[in-house]
Amino acid sequence: MPIKFKQFSMRFKPLTLGLSLFLSPVLLGAPGSVTVVYEHNTPGHAGWMFQRVKGPSSNDYADRSMGHATVSIPTTNLVQGAKALALKDKVQVLFDGLVPTSDGLDKKTGVQDYERAIYFDNQPNDGRPNRVLISLDSVQPLFKINTYTWHDNIRANQFFKVYYSDAPVAPASGDAVASDAELLANGWSLLTTVQTQAPSPESPQVVSSVRSTSPAPMCRAKHILIDIFHPFGEKVPFGTLFGEIDIHTTRSGE
Repeated sequence: MPIKFKQFSMRFKPLTLGLSLFLSPVLLGAPGSVTVVYEHNTPGHAGWMFQRVKGPSSNDYADRSMGHATVSIPTTNLVQGAKALALKDKVQVLFDGLVPTSDGLDKKTGVQDYERAIYFDNQPNDGRPNRVLISLDSVQPLFKINTYTWHDNIRANQFFKVYYSDAPVAPASGDAVASDAELLANGWSLLTTVQTQAPSPESPQVVSSVRSTSPAPMCRAKHILIDIFHPFGEKVPFGTLFGEIDIHTTRSGE
């Protein structure tokens, strides 16, 4: 059964036709101040053009073509994506600069298209986390983390926490590490929380940009953990179709 958007209470003021932009409060817990810029196109389009955030990058530090990052999915609660074939080996599709050219649903056949995306699924009462781990080849300054999603309803919305670590080896983050408190106890530091609120049902396309608001980077990190959470307390099925994750290590990297 489709999830109705009435569960969201935030309203938006359009900046242009089919586009809204809003900012989170500034956080001061990192060396450089952090904010989150959200934008959406409703409906989305293949150009992935936004006002404040550029489209997906093929030359950010974590792009597979650059050879600087190892990416993995340390948890088991993901379900579909890249045609659901050897999913953990397909996580690289989120780091190649290539994004879906539609909202993931072939309107003629009704079949989901996961060639360039991964669908992270949160089932009711499951309790297992959904996470993406990005390990860089060295400790780097983080200036921006951009994430891109597109789906045929509010499943384009993004709900995740960003953790980081400068340790030589990534702290544990698998299924056994279920809670935020356990992640922190293992050595992860929380950078910020992303919660976008694009309206439904007109095939929204969403970008969020976690970014520094000062000349200093948000933090310095070797490992970044994207911890995807369920926005409705696991009372109903919910998931998000991610098409790209970009890690920018310079202010001009975008």
